[in-house]
Amino acid sequence: MNKIGMSLPWDYLSENYITKESTVVKDVLGTPEKGLKLLKSFGVTSIELRHLNPGLKTEAMRRALLRLQESEINISIHSEDPPDSDNWVVTDLFPWRELLEEPGIISQTDITLALHPVTGKGKSSVEKLGSETLRVLSELATIQKDWRPAYHFALENQRVKGLVDPGTTFDSIQTLWSQVDSPAIGICWDFGHGYANHLKNNYPEMPSDKFINAVTHTHIHDLGPSGSTHWPFIENKVPLEKFIGKLKNRNYQGIYNLELGFGRFADIPNRLKAVEKSVSRIKGLIE
Repeated sequence: MNKIGMSLPWDYLSENYITKESTVVKDVLGTPEKGLKLLKSFGVTSIELRHLNPGLKTEAMRRALLRLQESEINISIHSEDPPDSDNWVVTDLFPWRELLEEPGIISQTDITLALHPVTGKGKSSVEKLGSETLRVLSELATIQKDWRPAYHFALENQRVKGLVDPGTTFDSIQTLWSQVDSPAIGICWDFGHGYANHLKNNYPEMPSDKFINAVTHTHIHDLGPSGSTHWPFIENKVPLEKFIGKLKNRNYQGIYNLELGFGRFADIPNRLKAVEKSVSRIKGLIE
């Protein structure tokens, strides 16, 4: 059965509220206990953990995971981006991995991880960053065989935002994916990123069938009045029916994950209703 997911920050789920994002989430959903019950009542059955703040200690991370376990909600996780240094290793992208190996922390036997391409600034070259991304994917395809629980990695298409980025087009993501022949590597189709690029940069609206056949995770969000991403579905700019229809036609079995940036729509009225409406839209389309 398809799952509806929701992205939430680690510090909200650990009840630390370090960031503005987690504070806004609390204002909208209430405490983590209340928020998770509320989301479950809407139809959410999976939570994607994202935005691990450097100030969050291991015990707080453990608290977030145990809270999800107790709530009987499955998880996916968004990996971290590489540090601003040339001296990083692939495991730096997953600072919580050893924690998930602790007995009793999680009962899932497999977890999907959304993964950004390696990006850079200034004089970085797309070719070099593409090679770095390919190195990460190739290494993950090998080392994940020894990790427990089992992990599946989904490379995400990016929004054009001024960085040197080897993954802003559907074709570039598909090309990177196709060079690593491993069932552990798939694609994360970010609906909002792709559609923003279509409107602002005249990129294709729809990815190829080959791209869609490789999709194993999704990030779903609308665009705000000014075109900003990670909005709830109140503007209805992103053609949700068309995109979800494409996935349904190929019998997609992954998570339909709503990735909202709560801080971006902090000032709109009826924020909770906007969240509920967004989940309801997805639920109505996948059932």
